[in-house]
Amino acid sequence: MKTRVPATTKSLILLGSSLALCAGAAGFFLPRSADGAIAPAQKNLSQAVRDEVDNVIFGSAVLHASLRLAAENRRLGLGERDLAPTSRKEAAETSPSDSANIADAPEEADDFAQLGQDASEAFAVASNDVKGIAPPKKRGGLTILQIGDSHTAADYFTGEIRRLLQRRFGNGGPGYLEIGRPHPGVRSAIVNVAVSSGWGYSALQKSEDSARYHLSGFDAQTRRAGETLKFTPAEPAAYDSIEIQTLSGPEHGDIEVSINDQPPTRYSLKSDEDGRQLFTIRPNKAGNTLQKLQIKTVNDRPVTISGVGVFNRRSGVSYSNVGFPGATIDIVNKYDGEMLEQELKSLAPQIVVLAFGTNEGFNDNLDLERYRSHYRSVIQKIRAASPGTRIVLVGPPQANRVPAGCLKPGACGEKTAEKPATTAPAPVDAQTLAAVADKPSPKPEGATADKPADKPQAPAAEKNSQAPAAEKNSAEAPAVDKNKTAEAPADKKKLAKAQNCPFPTPPRLDPVREAQKELAKQEQVAFWDWASIMPQSCGPQKWASANPRLMAADHVHFTPEGYRIGARAFTTFLMPVINQLRYRKYALSNN
Repeated sequence: MKTRVPATTKSLILLGSSLALCAGAAGFFLPRSADGAIAPAQKNLSQAVRDEVDNVIFGSAVLHASLRLAAENRRLGLGERDLAPTSRKEAAETSPSDSANIADAPEEADDFAQLGQDASEAFAVASNDVKGIAPPKKRGGLTILQIGDSHTAADYFTGEIRRLLQRRFGNGGPGYLEIGRPHPGVRSAIVNVAVSSGWGYSALQKSEDSARYHLSGFDAQTRRAGETLKFTPAEPAAYDSIEIQTLSGPEHGDIEVSINDQPPTRYSLKSDEDGRQLFTIRPNKAGNTLQKLQIKTVNDRPVTISGVGVFNRRSGVSYSNVGFPGATIDIVNKYDGEMLEQELKSLAPQIVVLAFGTNEGFNDNLDLERYRSHYRSVIQKIRAASPGTRIVLVGPPQANRVPAGCLKPGACGEKTAEKPATTAPAPVDAQTLAAVADKPSPKPEGATADKPADKPQAPAAEKNSQAPAAEKNSAEAPAVDKNKTAEAPADKKKLAKAQNCPFPTPPRLDPVREAQKELAKQEQVAFWDWASIMPQSCGPQKWASANPRLMAADHVHFTPEGYRIGARAFTTFLMPVINQLRYRKYALSNN
């Protein structure tokens, strides 16, 4: 929808630009929300006004506020006497909180700059007037891919991020879907997957033949006719493509694919040579929604389904989670290089999130230099395959080593929840939480040396440092760790005991996090410190004893509510990265 700048507003542009120079020189700017957006200049701006003004990029906070007021006053029939910007105090009072700004402010679906040779046009700014910028040839939805360990695989953390972003920017489709149930810790928050009994699974993590796997890292296999995989979204999902990844070969059979219980279409997986295959299904008309997808084998021949994706690249946000319980960063290095390059070019994610570090931190023999090298290799592979992609690293949250006999809350004398819940606790899927456990080494060494924290309350802020990490479960003696704290393990244990921390922190967990920060700075990628939103003293125990509980009894994974808190903090952190990719229909000069 084109935005017409009225005559009264054009005069304000000149006035606002002059005011901006004065404001800039004096250092006075209107407040910004956590996602980088200008705070509203007047209470209760209508959605229509927000859409009108937000279609323009401005170099001046004062001008932006003036235009907002002008547009709103025109809607209300007010005069220009009310065009003065609000004060700092008023603007701050009307600015929503971080979480409300993300979760409670749905917007019309935005366009985002798309990757490709024309992507640079989306970031151009006109030098003189709105006619000086040409719209990019490629724009549409926002695609985000997160690859990680069990925190990613369970889709509690990523599921909440997806919900928040899609509520604000529109639904870009479910993204990659789990191919059945390859592992108890792999699940989807938005799609129910029903699997017949004849399927078996293989995993990249345990295979020497990495060339056969697609991005999901799992294969669903059968040799029997009539076996089914059924995918049912929680809500009808708009889509412009459904992608089914399979293996093919001389002996492979056929499948039938039906959408919304319509007559099925038959696809043959037979080919002259063994390889990978991709089937892309387009809707017969725009605006179609997916309510049910079924894949059914036709004959008693080998059928391997490697991945299923449902995308709506025209608009909205698609947030795909690809997770491997127990994995380290080396799972990405294990991908077949040609496959990874093809997948990234096909998916074309504007943002790739790498969320590893917990399992590396539980490896007491981890070689940190080798770890950095392996993590750097992953970053370089992503950049080579998709040069325009923004990379974001998520550091590991705090965690403890809990003996097997202490997995029941209070079994080893630690404190349990005492305060009454102020809100109803979210339902905890205990079976899933137990299943996603990465089962780290039980060696009871090390303890946290963090500074005491104030309260075990749900945190809201995160550090904006940077760095990734690469890991290797090396059996060799670890190199000298420059990031290691000065205290010896014995001192750490004493400190933990003095702080009443019942369980120790793995000695490599903090150095892994610091290695990621350092690498992120070197590679100039964003780093979010998950641990920073938790109490710095005995954080896992305080979250495990909170009411409602925020951490599972293993002190490694979180309850659904704990994951939601982390997701909201990470989404706030991610908003400036997303805003850099948002395409505006018009632009005005900063001059």
